[in-house]
Amino acid sequence: MKKMKTMCMKPIKSALLLICLFCGSIQAQELVLKGGQSVELKITGVPQKDQAQFNGAYAISDSGKVRLQYLGEVNTAGMKPSQLAVHIERRYKDAKIYSNPTINVIRGQQIDDIPFVSILGEVKLPGMHNFQTGSKVMDLIAKSGGFSDFADRKRVKLTRKGKVRELDLRKANSKDDVILEPGDKVIVSQKTLF
Repeated sequence: MKKMKTMCMKPIKSALLLICLFCGSIQAQELVLKGGQSVELKITGVPQKDQAQFNGAYAISDSGKVRLQYLGEVNTAGMKPSQLAVHIERRYKDAKIYSNPTINVIRGQQIDDIPFVSILGEVKLPGMHNFQTGSKVMDLIAKSGGFSDFADRKRVKLTRKGKVRELDLRKANSKDDVILEPGDKVIVSQKTLF
């Protein structure tokens, strides 16, 4: 009986060893993330609304950071995608924002190779976002966490191919809520006191 048990355990141990070697080789093949690249992030284990706002491509700044929903800037310097996933999960748990998030990180391309749009100024999460065909300025603002308390919705600037256009987005279905093009830059101005 003991000999039979030993014979059964050998294939199991061999299979486990192969799995460990395979997983280790995958992690060893991962390249370190660096500024000027993009990463695609996907989150599960959180409300659908948050998944829709979170999932997508993110630009890694020259200083090695990405801006994430509810967390702000997160350092990616010196991390591989699998390490960044664990780091982001831990940050969300430690901040008690999500109790059981699961993050998937896919290393992307150089930013120059990907169509992005950017948003700055009075939104909760300014930064670069991947371009999505058919999305409008208000979609980008929603993906950026919405207007801040100090946003001047009447003076939103859209820069496209060097030309600046001022948009009035005070109404929900504003005619100024235009469809975005790759490379567009949106700047939400701050309200003036007088």
